[in-house]
Amino acid sequence: MLEQQRRAEPVPVPVQRVFTLTRKDFNAGNIHTINRESVFAKAVGQQKSWPDGTKDDVWAQIQEMASSEENHQRFGSYEALINAALALHRAKLAKNLGTVTSTTIRTGALSSSNQSNESSNSSNPSDPSNSSDSGDQLSDQQKVERLSTLRREVSAIVPSALHDFRNRNQMVTSFKPLTGGSNSQNPYYTIGTGGNFLLGGTGTGHSYDDLVEKAVTHSGLKEEALAERLITYLGGNTKAFEGMDEAAVKQCLKMVALFQGAEFRRAAMNPLAAVAALNSVISSSGTVGISDAIYKSTLFGPTNGGSMQSQFHRNTGVDTTTEAFLKQAVAEYDNIARLLRRNGFDPNDLADFEKGCLSLAKTLTEAHQKTFDYEMEG
Repeated sequence: MLEQQRRAEPVPVPVQRVFTLTRKDFNAGNIHTINRESVFAKAVGQQKSWPDGTKDDVWAQIQEMASSEENHQRFGSYEALINAALALHRAKLAKNLGTVTSTTIRTGALSSSNQSNESSNSSNPSDPSNSSDSGDQLSDQQKVERLSTLRREVSAIVPSALHDFRNRNQMVTSFKPLTGGSNSQNPYYTIGTGGNFLLGGTGTGHSYDDLVEKAVTHSGLKEEALAERLITYLGGNTKAFEGMDEAAVKQCLKMVALFQGAEFRRAAMNPLAAVAALNSVISSSGTVGISDAIYKSTLFGPTNGGSMQSQFHRNTGVDTTTEAFLKQAVAEYDNIARLLRRNGFDPNDLADFEKGCLSLAKTLTEAHQKTFDYEMEG
């Protein structure tokens, strides 16, 4: 009888671990051992200067995480916990953001089962089933030769109104993105003489990893949604970032300023290469990240400061025979080809490929004059 009673007694259920901070598990039973002040006392960098409202939101989210029914990851620092909590909070707010779709440049991937159907799907641009989108019957060397020709042709169609901006012997003393309405609070940048380094605005340097990470954290958007908004802005819509948190907008504005500022001065086709890379993020449904796409599939992107590889069509100092160059160039070509296919051009036909590149490049240079104000020295 005693044995039966023992069997009938309920087994105590351990308190569920919902997240771990350094080596301590937190849940609803012990979250009271930390508070808003103690959490932000160990914040780092810009986290310390966040507005009180943002800090309140983060602390509320941390408490919610401790009371949830799902396990969250192990956080190695208060910095990581704070960023994760902010991202979760902003992700909830992001659900109320309207969908943004580029009207000047079609994005996404064609259906592998029916390439005449121009609706977006979730195919991965690196999937061999999509090889026909990128004209894979061409050799790597043929793709490089096409890129060289097209980069020269795109440079030739830059409107005269932007010739001064692309004159690298002159400093750009003010390069300001426009966002519709009052632009007085928008950041502005400078670009030095003879160089392509963008100075000013949020953060330091040209780290796409850093810019993307912060844009995701502060916006709550997934990377494919951010990529869509970046393309929409680059295509001429100054309201592409409307409704997003100000801190996230600043990260996005710096990215588009890099593409249409420093990199456009370096080589006129670089903004198109950027758009093609961003489109690979959308068509992969986020399995390809924004920074990875820029670093690995644009000729300007191997390093944070940009690369003279994208000037190979006019700079004989670029070694086009290395494996690293060929890999980068072919990846750029393939992404551009897929983007052209999505926009109704046949990348397998040389004439149509050239027509498509020049058409999209023209769209981007026209958009440049709608989305940026700039001043030159002298």
